[in-house]
Amino acid sequence: MSPAFYLKYVTIFLNKFPQGQFPQGRSSFRKDGPCGMYKITKQNYIDTEEKFFASILKSFGDNLLLYCVTGSLSRNEVIPRWSDIDVLMVMKECNLVTLSKIEEVLKETQTNIKIGITLYSLSEFNNLFFKDSKTYLSIKYISEKYYIPRILSPEIKIQLLPEEMFRHNDAFEFARFVHDLKRELLIKDIRNERKVYKLSITLLKITLRQRGIIALGYKETIDKAEKNLPNFSEINIVEPEEVM
Repeated sequence: MSPAFYLKYVTIFLNKFPQGQFPQGRSSFRKDGPCGMYKITKQNYIDTEEKFFASILKSFGDNLLLYCVTGSLSRNEVIPRWSDIDVLMVMKECNLVTLSKIEEVLKETQTNIKIGITLYSLSEFNNLFFKDSKTYLSIKYISEKYYIPRILSPEIKIQLLPEEMFRHNDAFEFARFVHDLKRELLIKDIRNERKVYKLSITLLKITLRQRGIIALGYKETIDKAEKNLPNFSEINIVEPEEVM
């Protein structure tokens, strides 16, 4: 599929929003959490991740083969009250016991900051084809030393997916995210604005990648879309702070 196909699909959805604005619905970030969600700072993200890492390391020891913070925290682009902490982890084995122990660590280190874990067993991770686009990008940035893992075992294979195969993988994921966005937009009265926004930005990132343009954070994605996608500047996409 051509880059024009992706652009057409994204534009259809974005133009459905009134006056080109983002849809208004019920947002999961509109209520104060038990610890005062509006007091979260960037330092809270750093402290939460360090506590999580220490607990994971204590629980798994040598079974933890790869631990790497990705996403906005690794780039020092955290948006308090909006960003998650993204972590890529590889264990020697991934089974119900592994998942149960990780769940216990998450409960022990729980704050109002969500920790999103992408988890693989060693055999899964070392299989070139057993990953999603987000993981392939993380591997690329690890190989370029843009992301610096806290733990990287010699058993881990840092393998880059050939460009053409990556584009095909993106095409499959684009279809999945489009369907996720459709389902979310159908629930007007309880729409999760945060989820709608993230899905839309993900679709934009894929659209840009199909044109050979890599964008990481929200602001970078919007900026590159305005500069590189025809007529995109006519769509008024707000930034995350305006959605919260």
